[in-house]
Amino acid sequence: MKFVTDRIERFMGMGLGLLSGAFLSAQPLCEVLLRPAFHYTTEGTTLFVADSSRTFGIDAEATWSFGDGSAISSVPYHQFDEAGTYEVCLTLSNPTLSCAAMFCRQVIVPLDDCGESMDAYFEWASGGANTVGLYDASFNQDPSTRLWEFDDGGTSAETAPYHTWQLPGAHFVSLTRASDGCTASYGRWVTVDGNAGTCGPGLFVNFNAYPSGLDVFFEQSIAVEGVIPVGSIWSYGDGGIDTTGTTQHTYAQEGTYQTCLLVGAIQPPSLDSCFALVCHTIDLGHSTNVDQESEVGIAVWPNPFSEQLNLAIPMGSGVAMIKVYDAVGRVITSGDLVGPGPHVLDLGRSEPGTYHVVIDAREARTHAVVVKAQ
Repeated sequence: MKFVTDRIERFMGMGLGLLSGAFLSAQPLCEVLLRPAFHYTTEGTTLFVADSSRTFGIDAEATWSFGDGSAISSVPYHQFDEAGTYEVCLTLSNPTLSCAAMFCRQVIVPLDDCGESMDAYFEWASGGANTVGLYDASFNQDPSTRLWEFDDGGTSAETAPYHTWQLPGAHFVSLTRASDGCTASYGRWVTVDGNAGTCGPGLFVNFNAYPSGLDVFFEQSIAVEGVIPVGSIWSYGDGGIDTTGTTQHTYAQEGTYQTCLLVGAIQPPSLDSCFALVCHTIDLGHSTNVDQESEVGIAVWPNPFSEQLNLAIPMGSGVAMIKVYDAVGRVITSGDLVGPGPHVLDLGRSEPGTYHVVIDAREARTHAVVVKAQ
């Protein structure tokens, strides 16, 4: 039992900076937390690589191997002896955490890159769960060869391919085009929403996002059978990281952000580690404040309040479930609302501050931000 407790303390008590033990040393969790990627340009037989990696707030050292027998290097350029196709690899590693992840791709090193006579560019759109549709939007539409690389080993030569990954989140896609000895390459991150993991049916993770201006309240939902969840990691899509379960995040500006929630678990009796990952994209450019009343008639008033909140739900909703969270995500009270109301919620013993009210009715699910006055 102490072995299980030690692992839980490692994941929950020490935070991202000290995540250790079996969690980070076991693949593919390292490849979720450390996401190496790069794009490149050439000038004759000189290759310039640009590190485009992403991490979950973990410090990582980048090293390069250039596929021609030269030594491993930390320098982001390399002079080849001759033109050709080489497998170039970028490795991100953190020795303290015993974690490493590698990204490799085929790089064409031409004698002459031909300047602007050959270009590469693509656009993309969501194609469903963990799936993206891409199309070659380059100015020169007739290359002799076209190579898409999808960061999971998958490739395509089509003009407009679809690709599905095992996990949601950000994936680095690159397009390389060549013709008459000229070559051009372009790479960028694309994001796919969905839910997947390595725990099988024993762990399913999801979350709801409730925007209020630039503040977003995130409510996680975890279904467990036969595994023990030991920690959560949020990635908010703006570089922010958090290890709180149910939480709130403030964005600096409006925009579209993909938020991902990673939950780690252990599987008794072997105590092997596994995880579940869910990602949803939220648009803060068209968000509305739901402080008072939603379009379907769920109402919360007065706001601010001093002792009691009044709540009402639409006619015909039957029983609605309510949870009230404080500013750090702790459940203050929960229960059922039967009938349209109005219902009275007594929060007289709660401290002054901001609270989140989540109401789940048959016809709608809504969130309200309320303030208890001093």
